[in-house]
Amino acid sequence: MSKHLLISLLVFSPLLLAVMPVSAIAPTVSIQDLPSYITTDNFKLSCTAIGGTNVQFSYKKEGGSYTDFGGLINITSSPCLVQVGSGQISDQSKYYFKAILDGVVSDETSVTYDVAGPSPVTGYRKDDGGNNTIVIHWKNPESEDLAKVIIYRGETVDFSADSNHEIATVYGSPDSEMTYSINIPDTSKTYYYLIRAIDKAGNTSALVGDGDILQPSTSGDTVVSILPKEGSVLSEETTVVSEIVEEEETDKDPLSDIKESINKNSKQWLYTGLGLLFLGITLYFLKRKKA
Repeated sequence: MSKHLLISLLVFSPLLLAVMPVSAIAPTVSIQDLPSYITTDNFKLSCTAIGGTNVQFSYKKEGGSYTDFGGLINITSSPCLVQVGSGQISDQSKYYFKAILDGVVSDETSVTYDVAGPSPVTGYRKDDGGNNTIVIHWKNPESEDLAKVIIYRGETVDFSADSNHEIATVYGSPDSEMTYSINIPDTSKTYYYLIRAIDKAGNTSALVGDGDILQPSTSGDTVVSILPKEGSVLSEETTVVSEIVEEEETDKDPLSDIKESINKNSKQWLYTGLGLLFLGITLYFLKRKKA
């Protein structure tokens, strides 16, 4: 390269760059990605944007149409953030949220609001699996959003179904017949088992286990309490008898105790009067005989 050409490039290159067209950056917006399921109807939703000035959030329930909420946000001076509440999430369903930049560019996310637990498993039973194992059988609930089933084990019938007693997590399809083999830690001990279904939102079902009624404990965990023999619930006859006894006590005359006391005292006075009368007659005849 000649010396003159090199000098020319050094002198005129800045001028050439100055007159070349510069491509404008296209505005973009990205809304916060929500999880598939949530159990709260109150949270903050954010976005990020490059270029542009104003962002408007909107929402819709599945099957409905979009509605703006939260007001127009000037992202050059305020954060791209909006509060979602019960005004947007009104019941259990799937919801869609959109961030729109300058009325042109948008991005969308969706979430399902779910606070109802799945149905409990059914058909629970356990068999001897041999070699110090037991085999637990059950049928998963039909809940479409079933995520997993957790098995708990305890050494007392009233053990708490908490993380300290969790021994297995089993995945399976809704409405499926399930079988799970478990090693017995100590064959000299008696163990009790409970099963709980959990959906994709983290909601839990009632516990199903070794033939006992499940009651909530004061600590918030679920515990087992013993039923009458053969796993039956209290009969209707027992309930009816209790109601009859309670009704009899309720219908009792509030003055009956007073009346009973008066009748008792009247009888005592009657017996006393008759005794005095008999004594008076006896004394009369004795006095007359002496005269």
